[in-house]
Amino acid sequence: MADACGDHKDMDEGAFGSHIEELATKIKDKISELAASQVMTDAQTAQSAVDYAIEQKTREIQDDIMYDNVDPTTVTWPEKGPDNGYSLLDSGTKEFVDDYKENYNVDLLTFTTSDASKAESDLKNEHLVWIVDLFSRAGSIPKPSRADSHIAALELVAGAEGLVEVETNDEGEIDVDTNSTNLGNSQLGSAVTSDVNAVRSAVTSWDSATSKVFKFQFLPKIPVAAAHQVNVIRAIRNLLGVHYGLVERARADIDSLAHSGLEAVESFDDCCGGGGDVQAWLGLAGAVLTIAGAVTSIASAGTSLALVGAGISLINGSVSVAKNLDSLSATEEQLGADTLDGVIENLRTLAQKSWTDLDEAYEKLGSGMTSLSGLIESSKQHLVAPRPEGANGEPGFGDATPENVDDVVN
Repeated sequence: MADACGDHKDMDEGAFGSHIEELATKIKDKISELAASQVMTDAQTAQSAVDYAIEQKTREIQDDIMYDNVDPTTVTWPEKGPDNGYSLLDSGTKEFVDDYKENYNVDLLTFTTSDASKAESDLKNEHLVWIVDLFSRAGSIPKPSRADSHIAALELVAGAEGLVEVETNDEGEIDVDTNSTNLGNSQLGSAVTSDVNAVRSAVTSWDSATSKVFKFQFLPKIPVAAAHQVNVIRAIRNLLGVHYGLVERARADIDSLAHSGLEAVESFDDCCGGGGDVQAWLGLAGAVLTIAGAVTSIASAGTSLALVGAGISLINGSVSVAKNLDSLSATEEQLGADTLDGVIENLRTLAQKSWTDLDEAYEKLGSGMTSLSGLIESSKQHLVAPRPEGANGEPGFGDATPENVDDVVN
């Protein structure tokens, strides 16, 4: 199979759409040329069979006149007649001519070079335009790198690593290691880590019932909330990375299919069929399954944001894993065939499969975003650190008292 051209990933949408349209047009035009040429060749074969039959009949009559003393005035000399010589053909050639009439509405016995030219023009401009239409969605596949700036913005806030591990200790308390580089290597994580560690150092010598509540129940909930916020942002970042991977794969599939389709039809020549060995590698079907697994993991996480993507590297790991659609296995599909009709049908089937797989993958990706959104909505208590109420009922650390701190943490 012809590989996708190296520039397909970096083309703007318009340029990529034009590139695929150009390839599809070449496929259409080549098929039209080959089909018209094949009809012309078959017409010449059928018409030659008529000429040969007339020649053979004529020789037989001449032999009868010369050797059997048949009166020349009593014989009927063979001619094409109103049926253009059809009645003179053997049964096999008649079947061949009938097949063309029934399936293609073409009379091989009257087909001419001018008919061949018109047939090629009609195929190019009317009957086979659907081949170009089949690839017309290519221009709507986004340029993968358009997602990079958005991914970078999310990484600036929440870091480039995988999800932060949030654990429940032996006392049943949820905690996160604030010294973890996973949490600290980001604007949000580093700010929380720095501030919480500074406060911990400042209150080390405090020793009272209220200070213990503050140090051991209230303060640890701040980095836990931050870790959940980081996880949400990283999960969104990775789903955006999945989008990157999907459009990259979709472009590669469509581009490879177009290049391979052209290779398959161009491999046919005057003497023998071609294209039978050309195959296509399609990757999106595997991507759909991978995304479905990640979505299932999100949906089954319940109310614990710490479990987002647990065990699924697509969501749980770094964005590079999501972009590359790890665990993806491309499927080898047969594109070539022994006949031109077979190649055309395979091309139609595989192009439609690519679009169907892309639509299904985005449906799964949308389900993942919906599941994550629902998880966030049902887990607000994990995302917001508790704060004592101020004098006006609003959160305000400056107005904290032993009583309202104790009320919040308990």
